[in-house]
Amino acid sequence: MKLIDVVQESCVEVGLALDEKEDVLRALATAAKRAEGLEHVDEDSIVGGLRAREALGSTGFGGGIAIPHCRIAGVTQFVVGLLTIPGGVDFESLDGEPVKLVVFIIGPDEVSDRHVRLLSTISRTLMIPGAVKELIAATTPSGALESFLRYSADDLDVRDRTTKCFVHLFIQDDEHLADLMRAFTSVGSASFVVIEAENASAYLTKLPLFAAFISDSPKSFSKVIVAIADQKLKNEIVRQVEQVVGDLDEATGTLLTIQDIAYAAGSLET
Repeated sequence: MKLIDVVQESCVEVGLALDEKEDVLRALATAAKRAEGLEHVDEDSIVGGLRAREALGSTGFGGGIAIPHCRIAGVTQFVVGLLTIPGGVDFESLDGEPVKLVVFIIGPDEVSDRHVRLLSTISRTLMIPGAVKELIAATTPSGALESFLRYSADDLDVRDRTTKCFVHLFIQDDEHLADLMRAFTSVGSASFVVIEAENASAYLTKLPLFAAFISDSPKSFSKVIVAIADQKLKNEIVRQVEQVVGDLDEATGTLLTIQDIAYAAGSLET
């Protein structure tokens, strides 16, 4: 999904004069209703969804910008539009300043991850120096839309990161830690960290209900190696770990899990 695919010129209005926040929400609903894909949704439902979101906190995040958004049951695609209000309107913004540029998102009720990415992309776009000023100055919907898309990175597509896997190695034997860390380094993990942990028995012994069943002193050593590695290295990771601890199906005090992940980017310092 790209930003250019969800912004519709029919949902762009410029040079509006609105007096109150409620007027803005109504104007948004009217504009959104013109969108392809929202023909079956009535304006009151859109206003209701926007009001419910605003009740959680104003989407006016400062600098004369607001990004009202909501998810509505029955909607199957995202719709994005924008309004400019050169004279400004009180939107209960975080900085108390009047809002002059409003970009709205109406989305499917069940697609929260894409909604968050879309919201993030729009907010980053509006932070680019000069973007808001140019949008507010636009005199036609087509001009405003052209400016918005030009400033946007237009890279809402999730890059293909399906070649990575997420590795957790739980270790309860301090004799193995150094060798296992060397093993992870040797297989070329993109990033890995060691997290301090504590065995469950350390907590259960403090609970009267379980105290009688756990009479031995709880073991204090517990670490978790968390790594991101190439999927093609999964078998090598298993092999390297088993060289240290033996057959994992029979090992105690060691647990290895590997999961394919849809997206991974960045790295951690060793």
